[in-house]
Amino acid sequence: MRRLWSTLPIAVILAACGDDATTGPADTTQDTVFNPDGSDTSTPDTTPADTGSEVETSTPDTTPADTEPAETTAPDTTPADTEPADTEPADTEPADTTPADTEPADTEPADTTPADTTPGDTGPTEVEIVQPEGTSAQIQALIDLAAGSSEPIAVSILVEDATVTATRPEIGNDAPGFFIQDEASGPAIFVVHRGAAPIVRNDIVTLRTTEIAVVSGVVMIAGFTDLEVQAGGGDADLLVQDVTGVDLVGGYDALQSEHIELEAEIVSDFGGAGQGYVSAQIVTDGVTSASDGLRVRLPATVVQSLALSRGCLIALYRGVIWRFRSSDGTFSQTQPSVYDELDILAVCNGPELLTAAAASPTSVVLSFDKPVDPASITDAASQFTIDNGLTVSAAVASGNTVTLTTSAQTPGVSYTVTIAESVTDVADRPVIAQGTARTFEGFAGLASLVINELDYDQPGNDTLEFVELYNPGASAVDLAGYQLELINGGAATPTTYTTLVLSGTIAAGGYAVIAAGAVTVGGGATVVPFAKEVDNIQNGGTDGVRLTTVGGGLVIDALLYEVPAETSGAILAYAEGTGLAAGEDNLEPNKATARCPNGSDTNDNNVDFKIVEVPTPGAANACP
Repeated sequence: MRRLWSTLPIAVILAACGDDATTGPADTTQDTVFNPDGSDTSTPDTTPADTGSEVETSTPDTTPADTEPAETTAPDTTPADTEPADTEPADTEPADTTPADTEPADTEPADTTPADTTPGDTGPTEVEIVQPEGTSAQIQALIDLAAGSSEPIAVSILVEDATVTATRPEIGNDAPGFFIQDEASGPAIFVVHRGAAPIVRNDIVTLRTTEIAVVSGVVMIAGFTDLEVQAGGGDADLLVQDVTGVDLVGGYDALQSEHIELEAEIVSDFGGAGQGYVSAQIVTDGVTSASDGLRVRLPATVVQSLALSRGCLIALYRGVIWRFRSSDGTFSQTQPSVYDELDILAVCNGPELLTAAAASPTSVVLSFDKPVDPASITDAASQFTIDNGLTVSAAVASGNTVTLTTSAQTPGVSYTVTIAESVTDVADRPVIAQGTARTFEGFAGLASLVINELDYDQPGNDTLEFVELYNPGASAVDLAGYQLELINGGAATPTTYTTLVLSGTIAAGGYAVIAAGAVTVGGGATVVPFAKEVDNIQNGGTDGVRLTTVGGGLVIDALLYEVPAETSGAILAYAEGTGLAAGEDNLEPNKATARCPNGSDTNDNNVDFKIVEVPTPGAANACP
């Protein structure tokens, strides 16, 4: 597995390994919603761990009493304020927590969320089966029972002496739990677990499964009783498979939830992959062409801590195979994952300076391909130098940008900024040599660019998303000083879930289109690709798009869509006027949100935008 690393001279980040990561107690989670990236949000479960009771996708076990295994009627220890004292399931049904149409409360682009991946009002389907012999046979029986099912299944199967290979903490909307396996060749399964008693890697567990579910293509044990734990009794290292040379896109079904090690190269930028997670395309010896069919999915904190980015070589050495599959089965994504930075080795370059742009007469914004460590900036004047007499008095790092305070620039004059190698990322890797200098022109005023058209919701999977910008001015505009922000306005506090620094030039009277690869863009338009091929833009309501200068210092234009009339408060700062009340649907024919007339701007979203029947990315809007 280590063959990539022995010949590379670049700095290596490697932390010591430990087996003490636990799932930890978590008793304040939300209603169960499973998201398109494989993330999930789970119903409250305050059942003490010593009962062994676990539930993810429904309220506690709803199997009718006459078919219930005896052990599932154990005395209820659930706190009174979260569950009635009587746990008899005769008339207890799981609340349907599936999003109304397409998405869970704006935590992730929503159109590809399976239409109903959580238990419905009729409760789990009951299945009787002869108890299999042997741990692997028991796990495989659960997987086979769930095949092709869109509803939870109530079942009674004892899984004996399985080794815990990995644990997943509660991050964002992902429920905590652990992965179990008995043989290196599989099978394996994920178990949802919120008990107070920790479960850790190398434990051996025995449990009686009471409910299984399929969530975005992943089979999981959603409910169980009679948990027995032999602490540290197993050796998960014996179960690790090297899948570097395996076709992970076509071979997922044979590997789901299994314990793996994998060497790969990150070949795209990271994009959102569920609350608290990000993902990026990778290539391996077994999958040599990049696509959205294979993306490494990691906690955002791990990516930030290791300063991972496009071009990094990575080794997951205690990973698992996760997955997202659309509800209609037309899109599937294999997601090798780890949940702790101790389980990943990375070999990366330092930050590369991508663009430099004047944001005002006395400020310049530098954009890098990864975050710059603020602590590495100790002397701005010597670490950031500019020719033609321009001096730097201050430098402030924030994420992937550094904002310089300069002496007064001469409009239209070309300047070159050079960065010292003492500027590093958070892993102490210096700015790479080919990325230490960039040119920019002295500030000459902001262009009057507008967000002209948007398509965020299509029938089926959202693969045709785009944002179109229009330049109504008489001169071409360099986009290097601008960024596009995608806004989640459904939360109590509005947040930016994606920031995309732009590049290229918009001709006078021309267009730039930020789009997924499947979008057909009109000739002559500048194209800026989204990080992903699907699910880049949230479907509403009360979500938005903003065009700002790099770093977010100045807002150039803003659109807030699907805004209820009674909306007030901080979110309206992301709109022009009171926002656009109308919204797209996901029905045929595909529609778009467009300025009508084309390019018109009265600074009121409700006046300027209409829902149109024909999207026209890179061309004048097809207004009625």
